Amino acid sequence: MIDPAVTEMANKLAIKCLAVQKEVGEDQLFMKVGEVLGASSQSLE
Repeated sequence: MIDPAVTEMANKLAIKCLAVQKEVGEDQLFMKVGEVLGASSQSLE
């Protein structure tokens, strides 16, 4: 079962990531964020 707080935090991160991605023109930023999260915790990836 997925914790609703974790889901909410992930959704907020995704929205912010997409906004920054658009602002800076880096269309693969979400992949870099995923790599960092995956390196710190496989369950967060």
